Amino acid sequence: MLLLEKANEYTVIDSTSGRPIVYVKEESEYWANCCCAPVHSLLLRFNSIDGNNEPTANTLMTMEREGSTPSMATRCVGACFDCSRDSMKLHQGNVHGKPGSIPETQPILGKAIVPFGGGGFTPTLDVFEGQSKQKLAVMKSVSDMPCLFGGFIELCFDSPWTV
Repeated sequence: MLLLEKANEYTVIDSTSGRPIVYVKEESEYWANCCCAPVHSLLLRFNSIDGNNEPTANTLMTMEREGSTPSMATRCVGACFDCSRDSMKLHQGNVHGKPGSIPETQPILGKAIVPFGGGGFTPTLDVFEGQSKQKLAVMKSVSDMPCLFGGFIELCFDSPWTV
């Protein structure tokens, strides 16, 4: 059996000009990505785009998401308890380490946490600035996405997601 899985890569495009504005690349462990996606731990590195619309080595920010492990398996059930709520932290610049173990001394631009109940049928995140415990915003999202995506279909064509 051959397992084909690779870390995700994204190009964020300005909806008015159609120009790329940032390039995002996932860093995650191969087997976690292969066997535990989409609840695996990861780092997302946001890099600037040069004049030729190519990603640069300049990492603007790093998103840290500690995914589920067998001891945290309740995350896939729902957001009924604090231990089952998914979250992420957005660090300034290029941060190194394992998701969940990056020191709190690194500058944190913000964080997002799934609210209790998970938002029901509407994907929802509570957004916080820096280390603040006061909610900055509540983000609700509607996505326009293809009916078929992921897996082997990704070998044939890209799957654009409009949010």
